[in-house]
Amino acid sequence: MSKKEYQAWMVEAGWTREVAKPDPIYVMDLDDRRLESIPQFKTVGGAFIFTDNGQVWVDEWASVRHQIFPKFPKKNCALVRRRNSRNKTDGKGSAAYIAEITNELTAWAKGIDVDAEIANHAQDSEQYGLRAFDHITALAMRGDVEALQRWSAMDEDPRNQKLHPMVTPDALKQAVEIAKNYTSN
Repeated sequence: MSKKEYQAWMVEAGWTREVAKPDPIYVMDLDDRRLESIPQFKTVGGAFIFTDNGQVWVDEWASVRHQIFPKFPKKNCALVRRRNSRNKTDGKGSAAYIAEITNELTAWAKGIDVDAEIANHAQDSEQYGLRAFDHITALAMRGDVEALQRWSAMDEDPRNQKLHPMVTPDALKQAVEIAKNYTSN
């Protein structure tokens, strides 16, 4: 299957094609979530390699994360990412082969427990850097004002700069305010 044939097949299968660089993104709405597929094709030494990385995007998660960290566009606020889904077959990849891989990606996305993923992000306090954005967002959505206030206190001490530099005191204050709304609901 060529790249053009694949692109036509995805649209026929109900996916929406969005322009992105270097490769297009294919999107499927699945009730309470959105699945984004980022396919890549290569032929190396007669073998067809198809990589189908995906991410699941949930509106409430993206909205809260964007409120806390407004420099992140909502479209970049995926809840879960699946990377390195690399598949290899001899010869040219068939439509059936690619359909099987894409259907596995869709099944993976449908099987995600959104509440469990948010809980995992809330527990993920040992992961700093970019993972800190997910952690702070999850704490806000779980209404964990106390944990967010602990992070705020740590942020004031320069020796405790474990979070990403974009996790500012203002972002933490915003997260606390959001968390208060979640505890009152």
